Amino acid sequence: MHDLKWTHAEKTAAKALFDVALEREMTDYITRFKTSAAAIETPDALWSLVRESEQKRREIDERYDLRYSVLVFVFAGLLRRGLIDEAELAALGEGKAHLIAELAKM
Repeated sequence: MHDLKWTHAEKTAAKALFDVALEREMTDYITRFKTSAAAIETPDALWSLVRESEQKRREIDERYDLRYSVLVFVFAGLLRRGLIDEAELAALGEGKAHLIAELAKM
């Protein structure tokens, strides 16, 4: 996969889809974080939420890698998690969309 070539148009579409998926995940997490924060009544609950948010940040940092050499795997993982759908992959071209969909099934 490291030798997979990306056209300028595909790179532009990939960056846009990448940003959409990240925004979706962050928006969802912010909503859940606010709910959890509103329920905090003890210092232990506060520190638990802090630890959870630090873990979430690490997960997001690991999941979202915009290097084109690994981007098909990133998109496959996002597709598996429901953060993007197959229709959105069409902008990446039929070949890449098919490859990502197949990788997501593994």
